[in-house]
Amino acid sequence: MIKFLRQNVAFAIAFVMLQVMIILVYSNHFDNPFHFDDSHTIETNAAIRDLGNWKRYFTDPATSSSLPANQAWRPGVTTINAIDTYLSGGTPDSSVFHRSIFINYLMIGWLVFAILYQLLKWCFPNGKNMLWAALLGTAFYMLHTANAETINYIIARTDTHSTFFILLSIWFYLLGRQYRNWYLFLIPLAIGFLIKEPAVTVGPILLVLEWLFHKELNTKGKAKWYVASAFGAAVFLFMIAQANTAETWTSGGGKWYHYLITQSFVIVHYFNTWLIPVNLSADTDWTLITNFFDDRVLVGAAFVLGMFYIVWRLHEHEQLRGVSFGIAWFFLALAPTSSVYPFAEVLNDHRIFYPFIGLTIAGSVLVVYVLQHVQEARKKFVTGATIALVLLVIMGHSYGTYQRNEVWGSGETLWKDVTKKSPRNGRGWMNYGNALMAKGDIKGAISCYEKSLEIYPNYMYAHINMGIAKAFINEDVEAEKYFKRSTELDASNPEGYYHYGNFLLRKGRIEEGRAWLMRGLEISPEHAQIKAALAPFESGQIKSPIDIVLDKIKQAPTPENYVELSLAYYQGGQYIKSAEAALEATKLKPDYGIAWNNVCAAHNKAGMFKEAMAAGEKAVQLQPNDQLANNNYQEAVRLNKYFTEKQSELEKTPNYNGYIQLRLDWYNQGNYENSIAAAEKATQLDANQFAGWNNICAAANKIGLWDKAIAAGEKAVALDPNSQLAKNNLAEAQRGKNKE
Repeated sequence: MIKFLRQNVAFAIAFVMLQVMIILVYSNHFDNPFHFDDSHTIETNAAIRDLGNWKRYFTDPATSSSLPANQAWRPGVTTINAIDTYLSGGTPDSSVFHRSIFINYLMIGWLVFAILYQLLKWCFPNGKNMLWAALLGTAFYMLHTANAETINYIIARTDTHSTFFILLSIWFYLLGRQYRNWYLFLIPLAIGFLIKEPAVTVGPILLVLEWLFHKELNTKGKAKWYVASAFGAAVFLFMIAQANTAETWTSGGGKWYHYLITQSFVIVHYFNTWLIPVNLSADTDWTLITNFFDDRVLVGAAFVLGMFYIVWRLHEHEQLRGVSFGIAWFFLALAPTSSVYPFAEVLNDHRIFYPFIGLTIAGSVLVVYVLQHVQEARKKFVTGATIALVLLVIMGHSYGTYQRNEVWGSGETLWKDVTKKSPRNGRGWMNYGNALMAKGDIKGAISCYEKSLEIYPNYMYAHINMGIAKAFINEDVEAEKYFKRSTELDASNPEGYYHYGNFLLRKGRIEEGRAWLMRGLEISPEHAQIKAALAPFESGQIKSPIDIVLDKIKQAPTPENYVELSLAYYQGGQYIKSAEAALEATKLKPDYGIAWNNVCAAHNKAGMFKEAMAAGEKAVQLQPNDQLANNNYQEAVRLNKYFTEKQSELEKTPNYNGYIQLRLDWYNQGNYENSIAAAEKATQLDANQFAGWNNICAAANKIGLWDKAIAAGEKAVALDPNSQLAKNNLAEAQRGKNKE
């Protein structure tokens, strides 16, 4: 190495200058904050705050995220996140994460250079200045503006770190016989897979490499064993990952064939982004294409077929086979996210970090080929002009990267950029609203949330944030409606429970707040914010009203204390227990009107109207002038009449929609058994309707009938695979079943 540097002093200086330039271009990104999925994988993920949990990262997918729907088995990245959290002092510091990601990025550049240089030497064995060509190609890739999307998005380190190990595996394979004979190239493949699944593409890439460069590799008949081992390792690791991924995990995508045809045009977008990255967006508003004859599908299919034709046409050309290899790399690297496996987002600009290396290889080989075949008389001019153009392009990318770093510099700038480039993205508007909330612009935030809900009426997070905004301006009734709705839209997501519970704690409704927080903690035991909110209760700093009253009853089991306990249970949403406590008071004091009124109110809430009427009648007899008692009794009479008449009407004239409405009425009253019964009647009338099965699943989840919920949820998802609500309800049922 020392001898090489002495002989190539100018190159060594240029190589160092490139590293300095990369550092300067990214110098404004190190303090950029966490964004988007960083929240549940890092900020609210308590599992990574104790490095002593490292063994759990390999056995418990719940340690990867505080959201059950996102708990994939990626122990490698969870471990790296935990290390950076430890280096941050126990609380995640984005600047620490950015520094480790950037060091990995620089090392990626070194591997890109080494692989590109080797391929250029094989394609042009008699060519000159391959070192410089490889350096310019590496500079183009490392300073490419699109890479800023991946480097700035912290949890996208799954892409950067897995790419490093993929490149290391390929480089080991290229190095020589000793690395292949001992199958050492499989080690980085395995490590990369633990970070993210695209490492499985090493096998196909090695297959293409052997196809195009078998003479140079000189594997002497062992190629099939080497390539087969890479495929075998990938299959083995994939099976382990599938077995360890949480059942609650969901990709969130639609039909696979709609996703596949959409990807044809997405690939055109990615290619255009490699050429001219002017449409970068942190969160696009692209949606599935469902028409097979959509112009975009036809254009995309023609482009993909054209690229495949180029791969085949050039594969036997000694100097241009590197173009075939680079294009094949591009498609193979895209396969995990741009084929038949549907994800919620049809495209993400940070997904092209690894595939772009392939296009960089293809482009570099093509440029060198053109320069090699320029007439001698014009060679100096064309070469100089080409180098100048390449340098100009690199400088343009450098400027663009610096500017994208600025965009990622705050939530406000990032999400404002998203709303401009992707105005039909409800999530973008919601996140922009969050940024405005953070700076105190409540009016602007509410306006953004309204736009978000206009686009996505059932977007759970928009409901949560609208609730937060309404609570901030003391519109508590509206706030509570939004919080409750968020938990209905996604019962398996802990965020709704956390924010609603917090709201109730702030309003002094301690028992209710604690109950909602506990439900959130059951869903996500490693949710850092929920654990922090519950910590005062666990330490004894705060006692819940129920615990306080239970302590009083131990000392003095008086009727008054049982009524107080009844009220505490009622406020905590435990209506059956509320009625039971009030009944204990009546045993001690049969003429206790307040206690009978509590029994009536609690049974009304539980949907037990006959019991409520009986208790209410006694309360009114004992306290005829008590308006509250009269109101509760009249409410019991009204509800009993409504449901009796509705039931009778449906028995005479059964109809699907009527039973669905009755099911909803019972559900809203908290009588989940009757809600299930009504929904079952609906499914008996029409078993092919989605709503009935989904309703059974939702109500059964409420009372822990997990087997019934799972069976109904599976039918609902089969009838409407695109319904996120059905998927969420089914995931909640599966989570509950697993905890039994």
